[in-house]
Formats: sequence, C-alpha cells, structure tokens
Amino acid sequence: MTDFADPADGLTPARRRQAVLAVTIANFAALAGFGVFFPILPQYGLGIGASATEIGVAIAAFSLGQLVAGPFVGRLSDRFGRRRVLLWSLAISAITHALNAFCVTPLALILVRLIGGLAAASFGVSFAVASDVSTPEQRTRVMAIVGSGLSLGFILGPALGGLIAGATAEAADFVWISFAAAGLAAAAFVATAFLLPETSAPKIAPRDGDALPKNLLRSTPIVRLLWLTLFSAAAVAMMEANFTLFAASVLAAGPRTIGLVFGALGRVFGPGASGALYDGYGANAPFLIGAIGMAIALLYARFSDRGTAPDS
Repeated sequence: MTDFADPADGLTPARRRQAVLAVTIANFAALAGFGVFFPILPQYGLGIGASATEIGVAIAAFSLGQLVAGPFVGRLSDRFGRRRVLLWSLAISAITHALNAFCVTPLALILVRLIGGLAAASFGVSFAVASDVSTPEQRTRVMAIVGSGLSLGFILGPALGGLIAGATAEAADFVWISFAAAGLAAAAFVATAFLLPETSAPKIAPRDGDALPKNLLRSTPIVRLLWLTLFSAAAVAMMEANFTLFAASVLAAGPRTIGLVFGALGRVFGPGASGALYDGYGANAPFLIGAIGMAIALLYARFSDRGTAPDS
C-alpha cells in the first residue's frame, strides 16, 4: 500500500511559519520545564529524605526517559502524525510536572521524573516538523530557529525556577515551581493545538527509509558522535545534580543565585559561543574547548572550600 499525500505540500507559507513557531514554543517549554527544577530539586530531595545518590538518580531519570523514548516517539510520529504525538507529549508533560509537587518519597520523585522524561522525548518530532515544512535551501535556517527554542529554554528555565524559589531553599515552595513547569507545558499545548497543522501523513506501510537507523549505526562517525554525546550529556547531568548541593552547602548560595548562574551559563556557552568557535576553528573546537573547560571547572569546584555570603 502507498502512503497518503504529504500534507505539508499543501500548506501556505503562513501555515508553514505557524508550524515552525509552534514547535519552537514546544521546544522552549520542554527544556524550560526541565530546567525550572534545577535550582531547588536537589534540596527538595534532601527535604523528603533522599540520599545524594537518589537525588542524582531522580535528575538522571528525566534524561534517561528521553533517551529511551526518543526513537519510539519518532516512529510514532511517522505512524500517527506529528501533531497528534506532539500534543500527547505536551499533555503528559504538563501532568507529570504538576505531579512533582505531590512527591513526598524519593521513589515517587524518581518515577514521576522518569515518566516526565518519557513524555518529553519530542525534540525529534519538532525537528521533523521543521524538515517537513522547509525546502532543502531553507532547512538549515529553519532548524536553527526551532533549535533556538531549546537554547532559550535552557537559559530562562533555571532563571525562572530560581526567581520563583526565592533567596533561600527553606522559603521556597516546590508546589509553585512544579505548577510553573506544568503551566509552560500547558501553554505550549494550547499553542500547538491552534498553530500546528499536520505536516506528515500517517504511514500505512513501512518505507525503505525505515531501515535507515540501522545503517546509520554502522557508520563509524555516527557511532563516535553517539558516544561523545553520551559522555558529554552524562557529565552535564552529574554537574547539574551536584552543583546545586555544592553551591548551597559550600558557597551558601540560595535558589535564586543558583538559577541565575545556570541561566548565565546557558547564555555564555550556548549556541552563540559554539557557533562562533565552529565558524572560526572548525567542528572539533566547540567539543574540545567545552570538554576541557568543564573538566577544569569541575576540578576547581572540587578543591574550593571558601563560601560566600548567602542570598539576602
């Protein structure tokens, strides 16, 4: 059997722009909803009796869920359409973000974070929409626009979480932070429902291209890139889990300061900086400088023993 005609072929330029805007908002909400917990989640975990290991697992569970679900969510979007899968992803994300507020045991927090990660594995769908609605000549620019939602979410999410949490962890209300993340996902759901048309018809029969991932995994550069991504993501995840506890206990920093630090890091070392390095020194430069810089910073933090005045 043959596929239906591609719905994107009949979209006007205005509808294509709306589709790009919708998935950019969805990407922003996904990463901002993840980042809004950075300034307070480890301290909240301590408050419900979690060990440092359990806190690390709770933070990693979200990323693990995304890693596991990503390929399956992509296939579902090919099978049932981009719009439907993205709406379900945002709806479940809103629910799981809200459920964080009611987690009073470490196990409950880990499970909710894992389910939230499974639901948030929609980045690939957003970029698939960008590919659907763009020509080969436009694709790089459109992908960059959609990716900017992730960058902005990484910058503003932690900053928003820190501002909501306030100056001290003791005064922070984890319920409001959870509901703020849920509100971001809900707003993205509404935007997607109104702005995003279906850009890919459901596939009745498998296509030859369905075997592409297996072929890609036989490519040495792709395999190297996968390992590089895995190790760099693991390093970032460990830093996220430990920096908040370190900043609170050693530097006497409150959630507000921690959130603003995460936001500043996203702004300084985000795509703008890496793009400039790529343009000036080639593709390897951002990877090498980023890895070396992170190693030096983490070693410096390991031997830091001077605190600062707490937030006032």
